[in-house]
Amino acid sequence: MPKYDYECKKCGKFFTIRHSASETPKEEIDCAFGKCTLEMVPSLNFRNSFTKKEQKVGEVVKEHIRKAQEEVIEQKKEMRKDYQL
Repeated sequence: MPKYDYECKKCGKFFTIRHSASETPKEEIDCAFGKCTLEMVPSLNFRNSFTKKEQKVGEVVKEHIRKAQEEVIEQKKEMRKDYQL
């Protein structure tokens, strides 16, 4: 499942939640102001790509590929846990 980034309108914290594209997040998150009111925001990787002005395009692409590979490895580990007997 893909990951989506959300920001709480009340407390300003950022959360990354996994869910399908056709769903809304089902998790209820408590914050200092009660239940968080979540609003979808651009992913952290996307936001950071605009703050790094000194990197060359090729470096940014390589960094995104590396992060995607790390995510795939983590997802595989999680899936293996589900299928271990």
